Amino acid sequence: MAARPAGPPSRPRRRLCPSACRGRGLSPGARGLVCLPYFSGERTPLHDPHARGVLFGLDLTHGRGDIYHAALEGIAAATRHIVETYREAGSPPTRVMAVGAGPAGSGSRPHRT
Repeated sequence: MAARPAGPPSRPRRRLCPSACRGRGLSPGARGLVCLPYFSGERTPLHDPHARGVLFGLDLTHGRGDIYHAALEGIAAATRHIVETYREAGSPPTRVMAVGAGPAGSGSRPHRT
């Protein structure tokens, strides 16, 4: 049997998921937390493979819901940047599709920038 680390009793772990935002009164801005979602570089419209993601403004008062909320806002802002770039180039997108694990959770769709 593995030894448990000393410290406060363990609490059940909650997943970092949309339900972490629900019912907590989180409004746009994620309580000052900003996420730049370039964790694998950026492809469109910046084309910078060296771009790196960041969570800015994180402190001990932020929780999982704040981090998730900031990530969704960052992704929404990056998507808006892409749409605006295409629009300015004269080819506005007629549809934007979200795929992957984020959209599978019903709480991710209402986020807009």
